[in-house]
Amino acid sequence: MKLLKLTIFTFLLCISLVTSAQEVTVATPNKYTSIHELAQSFSVTHNLQFSYDVERMQKSYILTPELTLSFSSFKELLKSIQVDLEEEDSDNYLLIQTSNEISYCAILRDKNTSFEIPDVLVMQGDNYLGTTDISGQINLEIMPGALITLSYTGYTTQNVIVTQKENCELFLLENNVQELDEIVLTNYLTRGIVKNKNSSLTVSPKALAILPGLVEPDIFQSLQLIPGISSPEEDPGALHIRGGTPDQNLILWDGIKMYQNSHFFNQISSFNPYITKKVNVYRGGTSVRYGDRISGVIDMQSDDDLFNGFKAGLGVNLLGGDAYLKIPISKKLGLLVAGRRSLTDLYESFTFNSLSSKVFQNSRVNASSSRAESGLNYFFSDYNIKLSYKPKEDHSYSWSFISVENQLKNISKRSENGIEEEAEDRLKRINPGGSFTWRREKQGFTTKQFQLYLSNYLSDYTFNNKITNTNTSENTSEEVQRENIVTELGYDLFYDIPFGKKHHVLLGHQTVITAVDNFVSNIQRDSNGVEEIPISNPLFGESNFGTKVGLIAYGEYRFHSEHVLFSAGVRTDYNNLSEQAITEPRIYSTVKVNNNLRLTGSLERKNQSFSQISTPEISGEGSSFFNSLSTVNRFWSDQSFAGDFFAPWVIQKSDQFTLGALYDKNGWSFELESYYKRINNTIPISDTFLTSIYFIENRDLLTTGKAKRFGIDLLVKKQILDYRVWMSYSFGKNNVKYEDLQSEYFPEVFDQRHRFNISQTYKYKRFEFALGWTYGSGLPSNKLSSGTINEINNIKANNLFYSKRLPDYHRLDLSSLYHFESVGRWNSKIGFSIRNLYNRKQLLQQTYSIVQDDNNNRTIKEVSNRTLGFTADLVFRISF
Repeated sequence: MKLLKLTIFTFLLCISLVTSAQEVTVATPNKYTSIHELAQSFSVTHNLQFSYDVERMQKSYILTPELTLSFSSFKELLKSIQVDLEEEDSDNYLLIQTSNEISYCAILRDKNTSFEIPDVLVMQGDNYLGTTDISGQINLEIMPGALITLSYTGYTTQNVIVTQKENCELFLLENNVQELDEIVLTNYLTRGIVKNKNSSLTVSPKALAILPGLVEPDIFQSLQLIPGISSPEEDPGALHIRGGTPDQNLILWDGIKMYQNSHFFNQISSFNPYITKKVNVYRGGTSVRYGDRISGVIDMQSDDDLFNGFKAGLGVNLLGGDAYLKIPISKKLGLLVAGRRSLTDLYESFTFNSLSSKVFQNSRVNASSSRAESGLNYFFSDYNIKLSYKPKEDHSYSWSFISVENQLKNISKRSENGIEEEAEDRLKRINPGGSFTWRREKQGFTTKQFQLYLSNYLSDYTFNNKITNTNTSENTSEEVQRENIVTELGYDLFYDIPFGKKHHVLLGHQTVITAVDNFVSNIQRDSNGVEEIPISNPLFGESNFGTKVGLIAYGEYRFHSEHVLFSAGVRTDYNNLSEQAITEPRIYSTVKVNNNLRLTGSLERKNQSFSQISTPEISGEGSSFFNSLSTVNRFWSDQSFAGDFFAPWVIQKSDQFTLGALYDKNGWSFELESYYKRINNTIPISDTFLTSIYFIENRDLLTTGKAKRFGIDLLVKKQILDYRVWMSYSFGKNNVKYEDLQSEYFPEVFDQRHRFNISQTYKYKRFEFALGWTYGSGLPSNKLSSGTINEINNIKANNLFYSKRLPDYHRLDLSSLYHFESVGRWNSKIGFSIRNLYNRKQLLQQTYSIVQDDNNNRTIKEVSNRTLGFTADLVFRISF
């Protein structure tokens, strides 16, 4: 019996020794280890010899599931990546790759929502392999056993070993815990829009799902589907954020303050969506870092993924084309070059003609039949260059440049009763800018950032009018020029200091130097010589107010836990012209009541010292000065116009309050937010009716007014698999009072009380469809008949400013995209969109102009503007 036990013990011991003799210790469990590394370990530990292609086996990996790996398990794992282990003798082995490249397909989705994730970066070591398409899919020709990395902003990076599969392999990416901690709702309306804890929204244009009426992800037009953001005039580039006007929004591109934000006179945003990494949008609860505007903030950042392989894309639509290049110069240095340009100066497409009919209605471009000839030449362009340098993981440097340009030339001719007239309009608007950014960021440590920027805006308009009397051979001419220049230089330095895991303190300093110049001239020539016509009214005259230097300091405390986010800060702004320090306290808080319900609230004060002024057109025999394109009668200025126009320097001040709730459960989302704004020192500069009154009364003094803005925004959203639907409703009441005009509050010109939208999207295989219906209540207008000064005085006396409403309007938009099957790194798509499907042209807005007769008597005339008609567009894009 003892002999039997001894025999069994000896047998088991031998097996154990043999087994242990062919094991190698792996440093950590679940580690991705190359075949080369494992072969070397077996060779060193057990004196085994392996023959193989070193370069290939260095790129072939297996997942070692245990702390120790037996030789037999090693052989089995090799088979999964199609590598055979052949024994030549007891100590020598041959490793043979049994196949070449295989076709590998992967699909990536969000683990929480199952939404597909496009533009996921796929790498093999330092080699760029491509990105997922709109369906979250990527197709590769690659060696089995290759270790690839899947990474996308906001998600945890995942490593994958390529193995042969019959179908596409599905991967569910998890949200990055650190970034998810800042997010409340990952798909606010649709894929590509998230709502953050601080109440801001982050939009990723390249990740946006299809939207109604959009064949391409126009940044500003996409934002109009968000409750509280709209354009009552139906101009995609002119955003009203919770009762604010477009010039009251702070628009930043890589830290550059932009003054020209649209192409084609507000029909297209001037920022390239295909190189935009993200857009942070604040409707309320604004951080103390942002100032000098009293409404919303749109902070755009361009792409910085410039180190991981060459990337390119190009596309064409019915207005023009675009292209971009991302060039990795080295592992730490990358270059981005991008450009868009319209081809509207070469050909006139259906889309161009449709947009032109809206933009140029009631102008010389849309001249009457008495014009014998009319010629329009217009184009727009924008260009971007960015250089990124990342010497260390926590250090980054970037240099960014942007240039936005619009040019128009229009010649109108007519001949009547021996009088020949030729009118020429020339307009050039450009806004180049540049920035330098240094940032040091490491989790758990102080984040430091320094940003320097320069922005230069120029609007140069020239009008030439030549009149020839063929009967008398007399010639007369008039030349009008208006030039508006804004130059701004500034920097921002801040420290974001963590104290533990829940507390942060933000400390920063800014210096902003701004110069605004307006130049106006009016020269008339006839047989008697040259005469310069003086411009007496300050609204139309030239001005140079010196340079404003603003010194800003700000600080903010933030408390952040699982259920509560609270921030309280203050921003102090001192400038040399007002010689006063303005303090802006700001408080924001959000509380997570339970897993489904969250409450938010904010209090803030803002100020603004520069605005965009709209002046009325003037027509008649007495002057053809502003008898021109209405689109050029807007210019940037400070709010004093001239030294004796306002005293002292006028600064708009706004106190704002928001309160809201968000409920999210089982694919349903409900959001309700309300806001109230009280504005002091507002001035009537964006309302052509009020500026017309000041002009015909020949005033040289304006008084400031007060405005009250109240609104409620509601959002309801539901997702059912690949079908998404959302409904939004906004109620807004925007009233203003000027004591010298009317003793009671009256509606502002953009006061749209009700706005409703229902949109739905559906994805079927490689097709995407979107359909949306928008309803808006009518804007206010005035009851004018003669437009004389007596009628205006009667309106004043009876408090009848904007006592009339235009008809309500609505439109139906649709769009569709088809994504072609990827071929290697090549992705392509084609799509179309239609705005105002049933071509319902409605009266949308009434503006006002001045008519002047031979005796210099002036009256105010209504000018009716209608909605955009049926407008179709087509796009084709390629990226690789």
